[in-house]
Amino acid sequence: MSRRATKSTPVRVLTCCALLLAASSLLLPLAATSAAAVPAKVTLRDPKSGLTIVAPRGYRLSARGGVYTLVGGGERARFFFGPSALGAGATGAQLAGALGGRRSAVVQKPTLYSATVAKGAARTYVRVARSGANVQVVLVTRAAGRRLARAATPATVPAVDVAQLVRLVNARTGGVTVPLNTTIPTRKFVAPDGGSSATVPVLDGWVWSGNQGSIEGAHPTQGYIALGEVGGVQDGSYPQLAFSPAFVGPAEVLQTIYPQYVKLISGADVQTTAVQLVPGTEGILGASTQNGIYGAALTINGRPFRGLFVVSSSDAGGLAPTLWYFYYSAIVLPADAPGNLGAALVDTWSSWDASGASRARLAQALQTIASTPTAGAGPIDPAAFQVAADNWNEYIRN
Repeated sequence: MSRRATKSTPVRVLTCCALLLAASSLLLPLAATSAAAVPAKVTLRDPKSGLTIVAPRGYRLSARGGVYTLVGGGERARFFFGPSALGAGATGAQLAGALGGRRSAVVQKPTLYSATVAKGAARTYVRVARSGANVQVVLVTRAAGRRLARAATPATVPAVDVAQLVRLVNARTGGVTVPLNTTIPTRKFVAPDGGSSATVPVLDGWVWSGNQGSIEGAHPTQGYIALGEVGGVQDGSYPQLAFSPAFVGPAEVLQTIYPQYVKLISGADVQTTAVQLVPGTEGILGASTQNGIYGAALTINGRPFRGLFVVSSSDAGGLAPTLWYFYYSAIVLPADAPGNLGAALVDTWSSWDASGASRARLAQALQTIASTPTAGAGPIDPAAFQVAADNWNEYIRN
């Protein structure tokens, strides 16, 4: 038995070696395939804006005017990001609508919009999502030279293509923001007392109010507009504040009085860091007061803001030496606010109509005059007085 085992041992060893060699020859290609399945990474960087993306080797990055293009895996992703007065959902809906064509697989939420837009042979996958204080827009299409016969969604283009492009864009660092010029819807706002009205933007979080001709709109983070604000400054009238009883001009109102006034009515901490008169606007409201249009830089609760103000200051003369008034209308927005929000609020300002309050004050004055006895006579006949007043108004207009 021992001899037979001894003679057969070399054969068995050779057989085992052959099997091991065969197995290793099979495993080597598998190992190579496994290594090839994990592509090497490269760092892509736009030198002007500093945007950086780590992507698989073979991907390419380009940029123009704040719009970035990432090409790889047979797909092209154009993306950009910036502040939008609308939410991500509404921004995406407007963008997809602007592309034209038929939309499908639509998902719309306040913080996310996604859809496929088909126009002729072209297919575009649209994804708009909140990214910090901004919204990020990603448009995925086929790369040049590849025909897109199916909708560019994770369900129809290889899911890994779209998903990977979006994942790479989401992991980017750096870059510059661009304005997202969406169209802001509007509506007519009428103050509860009927004294004023204006066309105002319809935006989530904005609250509108008005009283005695004024109109105010405000948002916790996007800024505010105040039209027709009037304040009085008198020694002792605001004992908790350091209001100066001495009369000051409009620029000084913005520097010292306005921050305290805002603190009084809203509790916000305001600092005016710079004030500049808009050239050619001094006395724009007439010669009876000191007034003009001013640009101002401010910080509100530590955040930088920019404002456009019409400011007037007027004293009461000898009637009340320690009493004077200031008037202002203003648009105040964060320094990084989208440009279309400012434009929408300028439209609100230009549409502001306080004639209701003016008519109410005139009617009250007429009633007071009509009901006040004159020397040696009774009250003025209201009908006769109204005719005279209308004639006078017609004369002034013509």
